[in-house]
Amino acid sequence: MSGIGSDPFSLDEEIGGEAETPSPAALRPQPVTVPSPAAPAPRIAEPPVTKAPAPKPTPPSPAPEIAAAKAETSKREAAKHKVRRGRPKLENPKKQITLRLDADVVAHYRATGRGWQTRINEALRQSSKLGGSQD
Repeated sequence: MSGIGSDPFSLDEEIGGEAETPSPAALRPQPVTVPSPAAPAPRIAEPPVTKAPAPKPTPPSPAPEIAAAKAETSKREAAKHKVRRGRPKLENPKKQITLRLDADVVAHYRATGRGWQTRINEALRQSSKLGGSQD
């Protein structure tokens, strides 16, 4: 080998001397130890398990009978003050029926305006001698 850089893999001339040739034993592959798959994994030390102190028991509720009585009283009070919505109930509510009347009778009462069905009811009461209206 001559000159620097003639062989890019040669370090002999750059270091300043001839490289030692390794012995044949050094060139042999060295055995590699591979753990067997059946070998147990190394155990990692775990911190000791400590028990937490038991929670203190809660004291029993003072007088559960009193709490039940209060709940029942509040239900009764709510029922007394319940808001009723809509039209109040009548003592004698009207009965809804289907009645067939002549067309000219219906036209006559409708022409009198709102309340024509009430006026028909009053006319029927008078003709049947049942008395005044029962609203």
